[in-house]
Amino acid sequence: MLVRQSFVSTIVLAVVFAISAQRSAEAINHDMQIEQVIGGVNGDKTAQAIQLRMQSAGQNIIMSGVVMRAFDAAGNNPVLLIDFPANVVSGAGRRILSCTSSFAAHTSPAAGCDFTLANPIPESYLNGGSITFEVSGTIYWRLSWGNYTGSNAGNTFNDSDGNFGPPEPGSLPSSTNQALLFPGAAGANSTNNAADYMTTAGAATFTNNALASFVVQGCTVPGDCNDGVACTDNACNAGTCVFTPNNANCDNGDICDGAETCHAKLGCQDGTNPPDGTPCPDAQFCNGEETCQSGVCSPGTPPCPGAARALCDEDADACVPAMSTVGASLMIGLVLAFGAAITRRRRRQAAA
Repeated sequence: MLVRQSFVSTIVLAVVFAISAQRSAEAINHDMQIEQVIGGVNGDKTAQAIQLRMQSAGQNIIMSGVVMRAFDAAGNNPVLLIDFPANVVSGAGRRILSCTSSFAAHTSPAAGCDFTLANPIPESYLNGGSITFEVSGTIYWRLSWGNYTGSNAGNTFNDSDGNFGPPEPGSLPSSTNQALLFPGAAGANSTNNAADYMTTAGAATFTNNALASFVVQGCTVPGDCNDGVACTDNACNAGTCVFTPNNANCDNGDICDGAETCHAKLGCQDGTNPPDGTPCPDAQFCNGEETCQSGVCSPGTPPCPGAARALCDEDADACVPAMSTVGASLMIGLVLAFGAAITRRRRRQAAA
């Protein structure tokens, strides 16, 4: 009986040891949150930062096989954001800050990022996309946002059901100094992105592995704001950039291709062609009345056709009848006779 109990105890201890060993092996870099992300600052979408946070100590071995990727709104076209080139200092709650090279110009003090992103999150992903924290191809944390419809799957290590969805409903912040933040505790696991994340109430603060913090700066003048959309009017309102679509900035002056409009994200959009026959005058009388045909302004019929032997007076906006052949001959004869009479008179005056 004692032998059997000893055997069972040995088996139990072995299982516990195996589970503990597995968790310890995973604990070198898997216990990690994507804590904060900014997709641009004041409209500058080249200025991006991603802040990771260790959920426990010992998560600093990130040099081999640890990457972050970005996916488009459909969960396709992955972009490698970073393949971490070095390990960092360990500590529960310790951050790892990865940024684009232009991010530091938008913070006070200038951000000392731990790593430079190899590629930014593509601008086309900012309205809907996903980023993942992966170790050897396994997703241990995922953040999705906006109109993302791709996979929300990940490992159950940091999310009990392995489903990080639904996405956080808003776009990834890029036009202000705010960021998307996981406000939970350092040891908290994921529930779902929609419940877990929020946009910072004001200026975002990022922290690097050395515990230094950097505040993202708002605008001071309209020139600080640039959303990269040519047709929006840029303004700075109390430190926040405001981008207002202005349809007038898209008007190409062509009636026949419709009224162009300005989309806040997509820029100038084509109008709808008006019905065929819609006037598109060029302010010239003598070339006829132009009309729209299939979106193109087509020439009209001249009002003073040559067959009618008429002249067109552009200043008077009228057709002036031309002389007949007989009338023209008589006029020429009168001019010649008058000229001859003047010549004879001058000769007589000269002889006297």
